[in-house]
Amino acid sequence: MDQHKPQLAFTLIEMVGILAIIAILTGVLAPPILESFRNEQIELTIDSINDARQAAASYQEHYGAFPLDTVTATKGIINHRKNPTEPLQVPSTGFDFGDILVYQASLLDTEKTPIGAETKVGPDRTTVKSWAIGCAAIHCRLTAGGGDSGVAYGSEGFVFKSAEHAACVVYYYLPNLTRQEAAALGIKMNGADPSSLIDDAILEQSLIGKTPAEGLQIAGTDTWFIANQQGASFDAYIYLAHK
Repeated sequence: MDQHKPQLAFTLIEMVGILAIIAILTGVLAPPILESFRNEQIELTIDSINDARQAAASYQEHYGAFPLDTVTATKGIINHRKNPTEPLQVPSTGFDFGDILVYQASLLDTEKTPIGAETKVGPDRTTVKSWAIGCAAIHCRLTAGGGDSGVAYGSEGFVFKSAEHAACVVYYYLPNLTRQEAAALGIKMNGADPSSLIDDAILEQSLIGKTPAEGLQIAGTDTWFIANQQGASFDAYIYLAHK
């Protein structure tokens, strides 16, 4: 006589119920988990900004001045990390003050931060738009990671609160932040009220400093955001030091 073992398989209705429960739990748990991860990335980014600020201050204390990117880009840098015994000067059109801090002065580990993304820009897609620590004279362009895109500083672009009367300014450039990253960083750096960040429109009005042609600027801040591709992403310009 055959003895049938009990069936352990789920019925279709039971499977649908399980999937519904998983979907509900995912919808409830995912947002706070993602927000917690994003907040951690923002805190690490702020640590990187503070490290860069300290490195710039140490450089100025030792050398008494900041090298402008217009000079660094033509003269190149001395790469002590690549060849510590016989450092070679490496000419390039893409070097900035951050490369000096990282490779020549050995005051900083990297220019890259946990948020943002590197992209290729330009008609031939060969110019890299990347993280940068730049040094620009007032009324000169702040370049985007050595690329050909940037914004005018001090004339028709924006002015950092702490460097309104400076001859040159050192800034941190973070490319291609998401709206959420820009909002979270803006809250931390500019002290914006989180309750005002209800939607994208209010986010732009409260945090994002646009170029004059876009009709919106923010006075009295040391962190500026410029919209890319109709607000699909944002570039951040953060004050570090000035002279």
